[in-house]
Amino acid sequence: GRIIEIYRPAVYRYLRLHWRKEVEEAADLTQSFFLVVLEKEFLADFDPVRARFWTFLRLCLDRYVGKVQQAAARIK
Repeated sequence: GRIIEIYRPAVYRYLRLHWRKEVEEAADLTQSFFLVVLEKEFLADFDPVRARFWTFLRLCLDRYVGKVQQAAARIK
């Protein structure tokens, strides 16, 4: 819970600026991203020797958004 509290604003801001998502979509993606992170225990794969935590989280987020966009494209 503490990680979400700390990184939620940064994830939201990254989605708005880097991925150019609208307010509602960025909020939805932020919430669903953290749900997936907790359910699939992505944080267990974090290795501080290999990268900073924000870098690791951003990489997970980029992969997640890419998969969401692929799924949306398949539906169309």
